[in-house]
Amino acid sequence: MAITKKSISKLKALEKQVKQIKENASDLLAKAKENSETKLHKVEREKETIEVSEKDLWEEVYRLGIKCQAGEILQKEYPEVFKAYENQEAKAKEIDDFFLNEFGFQFAKITPTNLIKFVEAIIDYKNE
Repeated sequence: MAITKKSISKLKALEKQVKQIKENASDLLAKAKENSETKLHKVEREKETIEVSEKDLWEEVYRLGIKCQAGEILQKEYPEVFKAYENQEAKAKEIDDFFLNEFGFQFAKITPTNLIKFVEAIIDYKNE
């Protein structure tokens, strides 16, 4: 494993992009959640139609994921929020792929041995 100025620059650029995308997604979500306690949606639950607040729907999405009924409702209402989080996931995957291609492991799945090799490569880079 070798660390170069080019690989460090690329990694820094990717992380900067992820930070910007995360901030954008977070801002969009916060805006979408404004007044969510008073916004109601009709949903079918146990063969009965009930009204549920958007706040509760957001909580369901948080707990159950976007594939649940609440996710389907909110995706129609706030597509830009869900698109922003898709972009965030795609960029995070790009960093994982970069790490795997450049350094031979996925950062999120780093093992103690990989960490040692990575630190050694950083020391070698700094000593050059």
